[in-house]
Amino acid sequence: MRKITLLLFLTAFVLNSFSQKTAVKVDQKFIFEQPSFKGEGDITDTLIPTSFFTGTPTVYTATSGGYAYGTNCYGNSAVAQQYNEGALTVQGVQLWIAANTIGEGNLTFKVWELTDGVPSTEITSMDVPFAQVTPTNGEEGPFLYSMIFDTPAEVSGEFVVGVTFDETLTDGFSLVGTTDGDAEVSDMSWFNIDGWYTFADDEDGWNIDADVAVWPMVTIEENPAIVYFSEDFETVTADEDIALTDWTNAAEVGTRKWIGKTYNENSYAQISSFGSAEANVAWLITPAIDLTKTWGEMLSFDINVGYFTHDGFEVFVSTDFSGDVTTATWIDVTSNFTIPQTTSYSGFATAGTMDISAYTDGIVYVAFKYTGDATADETTTYQVDNVVVKVDGVGIFDKQAVQSLDIYPNPVNNELNITDLTGASKVMISNLIGQVVIATDATSSRINTEILEPGVYVVTVVSENGTKSARIIKE
Repeated sequence: MRKITLLLFLTAFVLNSFSQKTAVKVDQKFIFEQPSFKGEGDITDTLIPTSFFTGTPTVYTATSGGYAYGTNCYGNSAVAQQYNEGALTVQGVQLWIAANTIGEGNLTFKVWELTDGVPSTEITSMDVPFAQVTPTNGEEGPFLYSMIFDTPAEVSGEFVVGVTFDETLTDGFSLVGTTDGDAEVSDMSWFNIDGWYTFADDEDGWNIDADVAVWPMVTIEENPAIVYFSEDFETVTADEDIALTDWTNAAEVGTRKWIGKTYNENSYAQISSFGSAEANVAWLITPAIDLTKTWGEMLSFDINVGYFTHDGFEVFVSTDFSGDVTTATWIDVTSNFTIPQTTSYSGFATAGTMDISAYTDGIVYVAFKYTGDATADETTTYQVDNVVVKVDGVGIFDKQAVQSLDIYPNPVNNELNITDLTGASKVMISNLIGQVVIATDATSSRINTEILEPGVYVVTVVSENGTKSARIIKE
């Protein structure tokens, strides 16, 4: 069965020019089993906002004619939704359709880029006659309709998926929405009446907090390593103190700082006390790296050492650095890396990779500290390059927004126990790129995890009081 990826932060694109609205509840629960259709073989995920599981599926109409999420008397010509899922391929689009009585003309499926916060360049599109937009399996009432693009869309970061239609159509076509969306984020919500406009859940809007059932069907590489932060020092000036944007280059003792160097068309950071005639303590600190919405964070860098006379290189992590190296709390993580002790340069090589997820409840800083003393012949030269933080997932879960979940055992082998499911409606287990691998109604506090491969997962419990999440390790 194809996976379903639940997205906790998506916003809907809806029309906000209606003077009145009528909400009609859709008497149908969304089912995890997706209908089969031609061309689905390359699809690994269907991206669906979580609100379709926590909210009430609803059709919004206007008393003056038409639908909010479809054709209407205000000249709407598009319904779309924004996504931010990193690098993937959009193979097709799935709609949850509330009504289609239009027999002529086309419904055009599209994927757009997002530029300056506005849907912009069209990446791919495909026309489908309205007359063909019918239930895949012949079901009655609201139905799922899926299509596959002739030309898939390669996207990275934010993108928009939607449908367009003739603006002169005033009735007959509508998508399902949900009453528990995130459309109050105005700069992520759009409809089209002679141009794209934002929807806002405020005094200027139509006051619908909703997601819309426009779901991209995509191909996502399993557990991709995403480069979330990187610095290759290619913009430094040779033989001058490093002054990169938002980096800190500080001399705590003496006057020597980290400098830029270039050799064989490669630039890097370098430090040594040689020729300083003094004791030196120098720090090179990354900008703030926001890891509140990432998972599986790994730190790495390349190092080259020459003229070794002493151990003078350390790596630290801080979550409270504010500009003064002497007042921050620094955690020494040097032992996680291999630092050469060579008198002759042997060339850059990786110092290793460190799991820094234990330090990522918020903002994190990485510091390279040098301690040397020319008066004591402690003058080892250290060179650093390619500082990288890779993550397994971005933007799937907000670690600061969820409440803690009491579960055991952790690590888990087969059976996972959840201590309190009071008021809960659903339990989901996802991998670190947000793919839901287990989903069940919250009828039992015991979850069988035998089907899971060894690794790290996120358990999410959805209830009327909100969402609780916790990470588990499957052995």
